[in-house]
Amino acid sequence: MYHFFKKGIILFFIILWFGMAFFVYQKYTLADKKEKELLAFRNQFIKRQKEQKKKPFFDKNFKIESDNDSKKDSLQNKDNQNVSEKNLQQNFSQKKEGDSKKENQELKTQKEQTQEKEKRSIQKQEKTKQTEEVVIKDKKCGEFPCYTSDEFVQVYENFEKESGLPILPKYIYNNKKADEHIRQLAEKRGYKKRVFADETKLVSFGKYRTQPALLKNYRAMRDAMKKEGISLHFVSGYRSSSHQRRIFKNKMGNINVGRIQYGDYDEKINRALEISAIPGYSKHHSGYAVDFGCGNDYLVYSFNTTKCYEWLTKNNFENAKRFGFIPSYPKGVTKQGPNPESWEFLWVGRDRIQHFFDHKI
Repeated sequence: MYHFFKKGIILFFIILWFGMAFFVYQKYTLADKKEKELLAFRNQFIKRQKEQKKKPFFDKNFKIESDNDSKKDSLQNKDNQNVSEKNLQQNFSQKKEGDSKKENQELKTQKEQTQEKEKRSIQKQEKTKQTEEVVIKDKKCGEFPCYTSDEFVQVYENFEKESGLPILPKYIYNNKKADEHIRQLAEKRGYKKRVFADETKLVSFGKYRTQPALLKNYRAMRDAMKKEGISLHFVSGYRSSSHQRRIFKNKMGNINVGRIQYGDYDEKINRALEISAIPGYSKHHSGYAVDFGCGNDYLVYSFNTTKCYEWLTKNNFENAKRFGFIPSYPKGVTKQGPNPESWEFLWVGRDRIQHFFDHKI
């Protein structure tokens, strides 16, 4: 038994020695082999570097070249980005231009449609107006034709043109630029240059002067109204340019005339023009315009509330027409100059009123 145990121990040590010897051999053999391989790799690397004349990877110039490459790549990316942005902007501009053209086309179409509608509306209004004129012309208001407001205005305009009376230039403040500025504001409101009467042919009536035909027919109309218990008064007739100038300048008050041309007094001028004409622009210059009052208090500014006004305006101003008078500012007519003055009437003659449409034709 002891003999076998002893042999086993000897055999174990023999195997252990062989194992250790093999391990040592392998260690040094492999290390030597690796060292040879590393040496060969190093020699080969150095040889390749010399052949290609390249510097080691850690050289400073290699780093610069790498930086340059990075910069080139960055610039290329930036260029690509700029191209992309430019393309986007171009696409946006093209789209915007397209939308703008489309919008302009739509606006143009809408404008054309609006103009067409307005044109049709105007044509319809003109046709309606022509129809109304025919109806009114054929219709009688008493013994006279019925007139529209515009036709009343046209009657006097024609009367002035055919009167042979002159239009005379008149100054306001005798300051060329100031006067021209005021005239422009007046004409913008609808004021027109008016004819002047021959003062040698006017007749006096109390403190007033007027045309002989007007005075004669006024007296006849006044007497006719008096029989019905209505008291009509003659308040104002012919006005010279100096008289009209005083009225207008009184409305203006104290001003610096030199500042008128710069618009400093436009608001004040317009307020004055609402109730007063400037010299050269008043219908009273012809001597054929008259202001009426009514009753014991004359009641000029509230004339449209009086019995006188009711009597004169009845049935399309039939009673006024009988004596050759028409309203100076008929209702519904705009831009005639001052605010409508119900108390102002114009004498044009009974025959003209009776046959106006005959002359018109």
